[in-house]
Amino acid sequence: MEYISRDRRQTDYCKHYVHDCAVRPGAGCFRKDIIVSRPISEMPAFVNGLFTDICEVLFETATNVKVRMAEPGSLITYPVQWDSPKQRAAFFASNGFGKGIPYKRTGAYERSWTVERQPLGTTLHAPHPAGAIGGTASGWQSKIHRNRWNHVVKVLFEELAKIPDAISNKFSVRSRT
Repeated sequence: MEYISRDRRQTDYCKHYVHDCAVRPGAGCFRKDIIVSRPISEMPAFVNGLFTDICEVLFETATNVKVRMAEPGSLITYPVQWDSPKQRAAFFASNGFGKGIPYKRTGAYERSWTVERQPLGTTLHAPHPAGAIGGTASGWQSKIHRNRWNHVVKVLFEELAKIPDAISNKFSVRSRT
């Protein structure tokens, strides 16, 4: 690997300069002090490796979301903040929705989050009832669980914000090898 000055002709494939990043406007995605030059014949292997690195960053991000969403929420506070009187009545009429009163946590929600590698990325999944506990994409979260359990939208945005730097770091490391 050789480093070249900015005034050299741009005949090699891997020149990068600071530019605005689509995810974080105004933030440089690549280091401006490094300009890399390699033979064009190495480009396919470089791009393939970079694609692999990006998929790994996505998998790591999804895993971080999974870990944070699997954190147990704090204990319930009283009086219970029911979503509606109908929900309260249903809870007591069904003996805690069939789980008994008082409810004892089983850890099923925490264990339900899964991450799977896919050919072009990663899938993060939780079963349908998880929306009441961890929230939905629209922002809704049951009042009973609000401020006690992590909200999926908040966690997603915090973890997604780390992706540009993680990819930039992978790019910098790959450019030097």
